[in-house]
Amino acid sequence: MRREFIINISFLILANLLIKPFYIFFVERIFQNKLGTENWGMYFTLFSLSMIPQVILDLGMTSYINKGISADRGIATTRWNETALLKFFLFFVFIFFLMILSYVNGYLRVHWKIILWIGINQFLLSFILYLRAYISGLGAFRWDSFISVSDKLSFILLFYVMIGIHGIQNIYSFMLLQSISLMIPIVLAFALILSMHIAIGQLSLAFSRIKMILSKSIPYALVFILMVLFCRIEPVWISHLHPNGPYQAGIYAASYRILDAANMMGFLFAGLLLPMFSNVLGKMNRTEYQHLFSLAFGLMSSMAIFICVPIAINHSYIMTLLYHDHDIEVLSIVILQIIPLTVNYLFSTALTASGKISSMNQLFIGSILLSFIGHLACTGKYGALGAAWVCLTVQVLTSLALAYLLNKNGILSLNPTSGKNTILIFLLTWIIALTSHRWLGQGLHALIIQSFFPLILSSVFGWIPLKSSIDLIKKRDSTVS
Repeated sequence: MRREFIINISFLILANLLIKPFYIFFVERIFQNKLGTENWGMYFTLFSLSMIPQVILDLGMTSYINKGISADRGIATTRWNETALLKFFLFFVFIFFLMILSYVNGYLRVHWKIILWIGINQFLLSFILYLRAYISGLGAFRWDSFISVSDKLSFILLFYVMIGIHGIQNIYSFMLLQSISLMIPIVLAFALILSMHIAIGQLSLAFSRIKMILSKSIPYALVFILMVLFCRIEPVWISHLHPNGPYQAGIYAASYRILDAANMMGFLFAGLLLPMFSNVLGKMNRTEYQHLFSLAFGLMSSMAIFICVPIAINHSYIMTLLYHDHDIEVLSIVILQIIPLTVNYLFSTALTASGKISSMNQLFIGSILLSFIGHLACTGKYGALGAAWVCLTVQVLTSLALAYLLNKNGILSLNPTSGKNTILIFLLTWIIALTSHRWLGQGLHALIIQSFFPLILSSVFGWIPLKSSIDLIKKRDSTVS
């Protein structure tokens, strides 16, 4: 399982390093510069608002299905027939609540078309994740990895076709391309599921079964909504609390776009690790669980540091290069969130696979309250910069609390040496970045040196498990569970 993890995460990282950053910087950024900071800030706010009721689209079914099928692949057909119709029913419930939420916040009358289209695209994205739950749960990890990047690849190709025909028109052009590009992986994933001999038919919407399914899946849904509330709705806070809300939300969006590109790593790791953790625990193999977790922690924390430190040091150069309108200081704080965010992905995935949902939800409620207090104190006065500081603080405290939960519940043994190595890697990377910054100044060459030299040095000293990862890939006698 560790070998399969290394192979698939290597593909995911390589594919996403090529595709998602290209999409973010050469497609989405072009839209923001073309449409203007304030207009894009309003779209970004509406999109963030849609994240709040988005949990209705899933109600935890994706995690529930993925975890269940990973442990027992024979139930895949039963899960499909029980939940497929429910997925479409939840779409209408989601749209209803999204419209109510938009009305209460004063956005519906002016922006109802954008809100409705965002809602449709959110459903398409949710349906992709629903289909991928079956694909990865049945062990087709490599197909799942390919489907995970196919929507962005499709968007990029469609975008440059559109530019060649009639150029960028408005935000509706962006949402139309988004809809088409989301439909492509849906068709691909559905065809793959059919090829896996899942018997699609005899779909049911029986209330008794729905009640049973939701009673088991809603705790997973609470994890999602609570995480969204404390780390994904900064634009909503900024728009409501700051006098120049839409503009400040656009400023935050410019920096958050870079964090979003970097954050793909933690998200991809978590999506791949959940079925693997569940599969290993289903076989009662605690030793393999510990080894897989330790391997993931070393890779994830180290890579997060190597990504964020050079960006934080060169924030002024990056923002000036990318945007016409920006605040250079915001990026230096926003990008530091990648370290606790990545660790939180790993810790929360381990807790989810172990079934410790209730205690994790209680922790996230505390994080939301802390975030609420912080935004009231800072965001109204300092705008995007204040929101960035609040989010960074809450993420760090949440990481420490999640680590405490893992130890308290005896799920895993957190090695103190791993924590010390993480701190050493961070300090080493920061020192090298600052030194080269003074010698080389700012530019692409400095970013490359600051990213790769600490990676090589840390590998030589054995602070990150690159050698053991390569050894796992080379093992011919390993079998995929």
